[in-house]
Amino acid sequence: MHGYERGLTEYAADPVRVSLKPLVWQRRLARPDVGGLARVATPIAAPVAAARR
Repeated sequence: MHGYERGLTEYAADPVRVSLKPLVWQRRLARPDVGGLARVATPIAAPVAAARR
């Protein structure tokens, strides 16, 4: 079992880190100061991003 767990930690760290990114953004956007800014900036930035494509 110990060998299995050691092997698991070698390859599982990156997928776990990637899977946590949405949670980090949810927490950031839940803050009143950041969330309010994001709600204002997103409608402004979206057409600019679309024009760049």
